[in-house]
Amino acid sequence: MRWLLVMLFTAAALAAGQTAAPAQDDAAADAAGKALVNGVCSSCHGADLITAKQASRADWQGVLDRMKGYGATLDDKQIAPFLDYLVKNYGPRQTAAADAGKTMMEEYCTSCHDLDVVTAITATPTEWQELVDRMNRKGADIPAKDIPVLVQYLAKTYPPKK
Repeated sequence: MRWLLVMLFTAAALAAGQTAAPAQDDAAADAAGKALVNGVCSSCHGADLITAKQASRADWQGVLDRMKGYGATLDDKQIAPFLDYLVKNYGPRQTAAADAGKTMMEEYCTSCHDLDVVTAITATPTEWQELVDRMNRKGADIPAKDIPVLVQYLAKTYPPKK
C-alpha cells in the first residue's frame, strides 16, 4: 500500500512539474517541491521528522541517497526541486552570526548610546564600517576580530532606506 501511495504522489508531482513553465515563480516551485516531499517522505515518515531537521543541501542529498536505498523513488528531474524546497524551508539556520552581531551591538554600542540611537541609523556597509571605526577612535574599544561581524549585522539589519 505504501508503495502505491509513493508512486501516486510521485507521479502527481512529476505531472505538475511537467506542466509548469520553465521560469516557474517561487510559489509554484515551492509548491512542486512541497508536493514531492509530501509524496516521497510522508509515505513513511511524519512531517515532524522533516520539519525538525535543519540541514545543508549536501546533507539533504545524503538523506535522499540513503532513503533511495530504502526504496524512495525520485527521478533525476525531481531531485533539484525536491532539494531546493528542503534547503529553502529546512536549511541551516543563519542565526549564529546574526545573534553574535546583535550581542556585540548591545554590548559595545549601548555602553555609550541608547539602543534607539543606534537602531535609528540606516547605512551602507561602508558607512557602518566608517561609523564603527570612528566609535573605536573615540574609545569604544571593539576588538578587531569583532568588527566585521558587527558591521555585517548592522548593515544587514539597518540598511539604507530605499
